[in-house]
Amino acid sequence: MEIISKIYWLITLPFSLLFIIELIMSFLGASSDSSGLDATGNVDTSTDIDDGISFQLVTFKNLIAFFTIFGWSGPCLYRQ
Repeated sequence: MEIISKIYWLITLPFSLLFIIELIMSFLGASSDSSGLDATGNVDTSTDIDDGISFQLVTFKNLIAFFTIFGWSGPCLYRQ
């Protein structure tokens, strides 16, 4: 096996495992994005604090997804 194939597989396997674990945790409700708060509480409160945007470009989930897709596209598209 060539060195480039080894590098792709060294990226693909661990990130695929992390992706599967994250997927299972998301289905079970243990998402890394959740803050552990219930939906019960006073909904009539208002805040004056601007928290900024809620969209985050670089998150743990995004990195796992990127390296999983990158890792699988490499061996699939690489021709020897």
